[in-house]
Amino acid sequence: HACALDGEGALFCWGQDFDGSVTGAMNRNARVNHPVPLRFPNLPPIDRVTIGSHTTWAHAKGGAWYAFGPSNDRVFTFGAVTSDRPNGLVPGTEHVRDIVGTDEFLCALNDDRSVSC
Repeated sequence: HACALDGEGALFCWGQDFDGSVTGAMNRNARVNHPVPLRFPNLPPIDRVTIGSHTTWAHAKGGAWYAFGPSNDRVFTFGAVTSDRPNGLVPGTEHVRDIVGTDEFLCALNDDRSVSC
């Protein structure tokens, strides 16, 4: 899948949807192709987005991160995400500057320039 932001911070994604990675919806085991961009609902303005193979991470301007996609692909070490957390706001990520990941790993660059993987 792929994602883009418009000038007002709205998040649009398209492609293969894995458990909400494109639509933001929590559709367990949903594997649906969306060939045209879909706007993520109910998000504040977003200033950064990063995507993994099956996940979408969106950073709210001046705030925390939102995570979408299979929950087992959204687990990382600082305890903010667990395998049973639903799609949406990830508490405890206000200090995370950037996120990068794949199916195999997820790393966060924190405001203090430390890295959590």
